[in-house]
Amino acid sequence: MAQTNVLGGLDRAIPLGVDTVSKHMYIGEYTLGRIYRSNYDGSSKKLIMKDVENVEGVAIDWIGRKLYWTTYKSETIEVATLDGKYRKVLIYAGLEYPRGMAVDPIAGYLFWSDWGAAAAIERCSLDGTNRVSLVKDKITWPQGVTLDTNQELVYWIDAHHDTISSVDYSGNKRKLIFEDASLALSKFHGFDLDITGNFVYFTDWLANAIYEVKLSSGVIVRTISVPTTNVIKGAMGLRVVDSSKQQA
Repeated sequence: MAQTNVLGGLDRAIPLGVDTVSKHMYIGEYTLGRIYRSNYDGSSKKLIMKDVENVEGVAIDWIGRKLYWTTYKSETIEVATLDGKYRKVLIYAGLEYPRGMAVDPIAGYLFWSDWGAAAAIERCSLDGTNRVSLVKDKITWPQGVTLDTNQELVYWIDAHHDTISSVDYSGNKRKLIFEDASLALSKFHGFDLDITGNFVYFTDWLANAIYEVKLSSGVIVRTISVPTTNVIKGAMGLRVVDSSKQQA
């Protein structure tokens, strides 16, 4: 598979978001606390948000045209328009280490992981109300979060248990999707994930790789090496560009 560096000059670009309507990607720059927008090929890069220290997760509401993000240092979940205007804190209490996030604007829900002492997968309405914990048991280091909006399923990757799991939007029907005992904790640190079709893709920032796993079997069918250079430092944020995942 051909690999192309489309956007350089960033300091620890971690979370990614995709807007298939306008064909833009959003990149969170962790160290300097900035969020950029660019075309898929990296052109027309624009700073749209600053002072977002330790941004961990980004999610795009392609219908309401909103940008959501989590920040570790301020322990908040915030929202703004896609051009960075009308910034607002949605949730500021009860968060310890908010990480990955995803949004379903059709169902009207925002989802995120919290890697605190009371680790959890949580959900709220798009205005920050009606907060609910979906997963609180057998979860330790939840990182990336993604959705199957058609089936109304939430997927997350746990870097401690070395697993990918799912529940429905109510926190029921929990299912173990992937677990590989050969990937010991000392060698494996799953960071982010996304799904498309019958496959889930996840990044491993220690192995500098992207794995393709068949959803129906939980078997790794392909490994994509991510070269480490002074520009690319490990495999972290991941989003699949698939317009069928963002339907009105």
